[in-house]
Order: sequence, then structure tokens, then C-alpha cells
Amino acid sequence: MVVSRGWVLAAVTLAAVGVLFLLWGFGVDLARWWPSVFVAFGLASLLRGARHSENVVSGLLLMGWGALAVIALHSSLLHIRNGFPFFIGACLIWTPVAFLFGHRRS
Repeated sequence: MVVSRGWVLAAVTLAAVGVLFLLWGFGVDLARWWPSVFVAFGLASLLRGARHSENVVSGLLLMGWGALAVIALHSSLLHIRNGFPFFIGACLIWTPVAFLFGHRRS
């Protein structure tokens, strides 16, 4: 059986949603972890077509933005005074970096 890119995308997406339900079942507050779904979508984009720069760029952007959103939502635990300005600033820094890394591969 040949595993297509669509199956890989579906498997990663379902796994991310499954992890969120597992965390919810363990009693973890999902209000701070829901951006991890974007990290999974970014990983799926990378797995879908690592040879195409548009997939790499969108994957890096989604993974970075999702991770930054999780960090911003945990700002009180990480001693960040204001989570929203941190998120905006970090996204402004991450966006050109993701474009440079993504287009460098092609």
C-alpha cells in the first residue's frame, strides 16, 4: 500500500486533535494549549512537500506562530509581563526568518 501525502496530512492532523483530547481528558486547561494545532498543521505542511518552498515557508510560519501563541498564553508562568505585545513582536521577527529559511532550500 502506498502512503500518499494526503494520508500523511490527515494522520498528523488527527494526531494533533487526539493529543488535545488526551490533554483534556487528563484535566489540562486547553485554553492555553489550543495553538498547538497550528504547530501540527505546520508539521503536516512540511511533511506534505519538503521539496517545495511554499510548503516549507507555510510550515515554518504555522509552527512558529503556534509555538509563540502557546508561549504567549503561558506568559504568567514564564515571567513575561505582557503576552500580547510579546506575541506580536515575536511574530514580526519570526515571519522574515521563516521566509529566509523556506526559500533557502529551493
